Amino acid sequence: MADRPRRHESFAVMRLLFVLSSFAPLFVLWAVKGTSLVPDKYFVPLCIVLVLVPTWVLWRRIRVAREGPDQYELTLGPPRDQSQYLIGYLFAILLPFYRQHLESWRDLSALVLAVAFIVFLFWNLKLYHLNIVFRAAGYSIYAIGPRNDQDDLGRGGDWILLTRRKAVHMGCKVTAHRITDTMFIDTGE
Repeated sequence: MADRPRRHESFAVMRLLFVLSSFAPLFVLWAVKGTSLVPDKYFVPLCIVLVLVPTWVLWRRIRVAREGPDQYELTLGPPRDQSQYLIGYLFAILLPFYRQHLESWRDLSALVLAVAFIVFLFWNLKLYHLNIVFRAAGYSIYAIGPRNDQDDLGRGGDWILLTRRKAVHMGCKVTAHRITDTMFIDTGE
């Protein structure tokens, strides 16, 4: 088993790419919808790159984590299912951005700035786990609270567990690989 991860959240660029991968459905919708301002031969490939590159980095990091020695035996604190946040994310973020009409450069600029602002918030609030791709791959997403003042990771804050288990409960023991300092993927699937 690896030593406990640092208290400081690392993987800053990776977290940013994880957030961008959570916006992949929006970029797919934009590619389908298009805009009269930018020719499809430029706009569609840009949207495809915004879907594929961050999503590839996400899945590559998960694969590297699973193949590496960064494995932990964790005893779960109180779990909170994050599914409701995915639904809120889809309806509160993706749909309004998709429905916005891009009839002028001003509209397009405002939309890009709004998405950049949301990406910045997701990145700084560490909400990069809100990703429909995880659900599509069969993973449940749980925020795990500390069992007491300190959790198995040596700090009192919540961390995220991706698992294919139907349910998890407090006190459950899990072997997991670290994806970031606060996100882990269950190996006992």
